[in-house]
Parts: sequence; structure tokens; C-alpha cells
Amino acid sequence: MANRQRLNLSLNLRNPRHRKVWETLSAIPQGQRTELVCSLILKEESTVPEDLLRKIIREELVALQYPINQIPEPKAEDVSDDVLGFLRSL
Repeated sequence: MANRQRLNLSLNLRNPRHRKVWETLSAIPQGQRTELVCSLILKEESTVPEDLLRKIIREELVALQYPINQIPEPKAEDVSDDVLGFLRSL
């Protein structure tokens, strides 16, 4: 007798969470799905396929949308009077 067990999972594709799970599982090549599910349940992220990790990270980075700090170019009126006074004294 084989030392394997089978579990059937029923998803309701009208439920957005279930649909997302279905899309994610369908994108994983056959033969890797069981290992992924086991890893996720046991929280062993290191065995998650690299392409899935990249996809998740890209989605999260797009969702961040934080402002990039840009250093403004200095203008002549931004120069302190002390600096101008020193230069004039030369």
C-alpha cells in the first residue's frame, strides 16, 4: 500500500479569495504544488519557488508607492548672507 494521502480542496471561484488561491495554484507547475502548500502551511518560506516569490515582491513594491526624496538644486537666493559677506571681503 502506498504511503500517500490525497486531499481534495473545493474552491468557490465567485469568492475573490478563493479565485486568487486558484490562480496562484494554477500558475505553479504540476509536481511543485504539494511542496509549496506544505511549505506555506509549515511556514518554510525558503522552499517557495523563486518565481512566485518574485511575483509577490513585485506586487507589494507596486503597492507601496512612497515618494522619492529628491534633493532640490540650490538657488542663488538660498545662499546665506554670511557666505556672501565673506566672499565680498576677499
